[in-house]
Amino acid sequence: MKHVRILAVSILATFITALQAQPSLQQFEGQWTMTASPFEGGTDEISFTASMADHGQSLKCHADRFMVRNGKSYPMDWTMTVEQDGEKLRIGWLLDAEQPASTEEFQQPASHYALFGADPDGSHRYIYLLSENIETQKLEPLTLWSEWMPTGSTTFSLPKTQQIYAVVSKSRPYDGAVGYIDIWASTKLTYIGQQTLLGDVNGDGKVDVSDVVCTVNYLLKGAADHFDAKAADTNGDNVIDVADVTGIVRIIRSI
Repeated sequence: MKHVRILAVSILATFITALQAQPSLQQFEGQWTMTASPFEGGTDEISFTASMADHGQSLKCHADRFMVRNGKSYPMDWTMTVEQDGEKLRIGWLLDAEQPASTEEFQQPASHYALFGADPDGSHRYIYLLSENIETQKLEPLTLWSEWMPTGSTTFSLPKTQQIYAVVSKSRPYDGAVGYIDIWASTKLTYIGQQTLLGDVNGDGKVDVSDVVCTVNYLLKGAADHFDAKAADTNGDNVIDVADVTGIVRIIRSI
């Protein structure tokens, strides 16, 4: 019986250790910046947001303005995941050939792009983010992993040998490129943090009467459920008072 108890404790300890080793994707929800060197030179600073995917195993990323061509801004969507090994972790950027990174069609004629040998017909193109496989010398879906970093790190560098291509394809899913729009190298991903919605005191993603009630409860009782002092401080004086309640009301009226 004693051996059974020891075994049970050992299994429980192993289970708890395994749970503790799992990274929390929620800690990476919020604002990020992608810093990279584009093909034409210089440096791109691209802001994007990350939120939990429905299955909870990865982060959905979205950039409203990933690149600009001929005065038009193109949004992009992609997926990231996180791995942890003891006190270290790394970020992986999943490049997908099944779904375009942009839901919009890139409608320039084929002669506008640097060709990869595909038939340069006049059909619309779809944008995929892919990388060149060093072994096959082909553009393929890959996971670009950063190096292992301490768990307190907020900046992750992707391999310099793995460039990110914005590829123009004729088809959905990708089955060969018409050409590329741009290439990014020396890519770094920096986690900025959660973005605070001013007036959203209870953190439900919107500003309404419930935020007024939450702030009033805080002022009367000195505490309130899910109270975000940063969101409540509408006038930025680092003091929560009646003036901030008035500020939240003004925000509601302006919506």
